[in-house]
Amino acid sequence: MAKYALSPLATISREGPDEAIVILAGSGFDRQRVEIEGQGEGASALVSWILAQSSPRSHDELVNALASALELPSGEMSDVVDQLIEAHILVDADFADEMGCRLRHWAILGWDDAALYHYSTFGQPFDPDTLGDVSYEEYYQSILEDLSTAGPQPPALKPTVPSQVEIHPNSASVKNVTFTEVLGRTAPINHFGQQGIGLAELQSVLIEAFQAQRIIGGTLGDHLLKAYPSGGARHPLELYVVAKSVSGLPTAAYHFDAVSGTLRQLMDSDAVAGIDDACFGKGGIVTASAVLVISCRWLRHNWKYRYSRSYRMVLLELGHAIQAIHLSARAGGLGVYHCPSINDAALLHLLGLTDDCAEGPMYALGIGVGGIR
Repeated sequence: MAKYALSPLATISREGPDEAIVILAGSGFDRQRVEIEGQGEGASALVSWILAQSSPRSHDELVNALASALELPSGEMSDVVDQLIEAHILVDADFADEMGCRLRHWAILGWDDAALYHYSTFGQPFDPDTLGDVSYEEYYQSILEDLSTAGPQPPALKPTVPSQVEIHPNSASVKNVTFTEVLGRTAPINHFGQQGIGLAELQSVLIEAFQAQRIIGGTLGDHLLKAYPSGGARHPLELYVVAKSVSGLPTAAYHFDAVSGTLRQLMDSDAVAGIDDACFGKGGIVTASAVLVISCRWLRHNWKYRYSRSYRMVLLELGHAIQAIHLSARAGGLGVYHCPSINDAALLHLLGLTDDCAEGPMYALGIGVGGIR
């Protein structure tokens, strides 16, 4: 006889202005969302009962236990238990035990939330190349017209903010170096032994690695093409420069315009004074001549890709962008220090950002000369 228990992948929260109780359960393609109707004692009692189902029970035992907890006829509770099983909130007890062991193994290493996200999105499908009888143009047109779900589509380029200081680009410098030689220069470093780089050197990296090579139109409007790949050419990443010792560039923080290549100074920013602490005093940041901070405009990506696994796509894109910056800098003789160790909240403030779910920092790179391991 089959026995069931609470799924280790089930999460319970309150959402919306009426604080509806929402349960997410299942993995990947089978991930489901269940809302518990009502705000009274009955809803709270049902949730409390669900959370208590850690021990294996048969279907009949679950029905009787739920009827007793809610003080309702067992005949009415059979359908409720069936719905909980169908929604993967209650799962086969052996599966629950096996999954629980896997999650606990990661939890021992401090990866509690990562484990839950990993298995929640494991096996989740991506949009197929074909949508049956619906063309991509029709599908995208329908989400363009659907303003009630996620609002209007975010633009390909972050809206510019007027700045008193704008540094316009020079052409990227010609590098007479082979790709093999560049790869030979890419050994990791811990800090920089010298201070000072030139504006032209820095701009060359920004232009080659991060500036849009061209703009292409389509069903969803303009999108950018850059030196690195982006899922659906959404390119949600933004680039900021904290200039500490760059000849020809005033000491300040700047946003890099990926279309024009212009550096626009951030107003009232304390980034120069706070960047070292925001990166936990890492040597390659403290001794860098410039620090590049990469952020993500999340809605630019997830407006189109409306499933949780697409978060992985953004992380992969971040790696592509980092590598493009790294290779361009090394080809120009500059050193690169990689710093995933960032204080998200501190950088959010330093860059003048206010909502981490709208745009949030993801990574920092120290740029300089005289790299030392």
